[in-house]
Amino acid sequence: MKIPKFTLEGKIAIVTGAARGIGREIALVFAHSGAHLILVDILQKELMKTAKEIDRIGRKNLSIAADISNTKEIKRLIRDVLNEFDRIDILVNNAGVVDNNPATKVTEEQWDKTLNVNLKGLFFLSQAVGKHMIKERRGKIINIASQAGVIALPNHAAYSASKAGIISITKTLALEWGKFNI
Repeated sequence: MKIPKFTLEGKIAIVTGAARGIGREIALVFAHSGAHLILVDILQKELMKTAKEIDRIGRKNLSIAADISNTKEIKRLIRDVLNEFDRIDILVNNAGVVDNNPATKVTEEQWDKTLNVNLKGLFFLSQAVGKHMIKERRGKIINIASQAGVIALPNHAAYSASKAGIISITKTLALEWGKFNI
């Protein structure tokens, strides 16, 4: 049996955390598969390197330096995307931070940063994109979670809580938005 080639020809995809790591690799695979990309990260210099690689692949892309934990920046991001492209077909929520502290040492600042980026940002960006996808009655939202959301990991209390939250949000959005082909 021959497996058909993975294609995203002409699709418009937002990838958060696209400057490096998993997000960068997702963006490159999507570009090789024919998608046009919106690359989002707070690391602007590294983000530009990813954008140049996508340029070499020959796909249209837009780089947006943004902190997704800030809802004002999410609104700006959506405005910029819709000014450049006529729609959003795919959202990959990949941006995230990891803590590595015993639970007795986690500060309020560390907890808030982890939950704000990993969970709050993912939710409010999904909400903003979801509104457009609901109008179009189609779209894909891919949330990157972790085994830490299911299996307890020592020294990762905030990270594990955020990833468990992502799993729950993903299930909830699937129930609410599935009827819109999202």
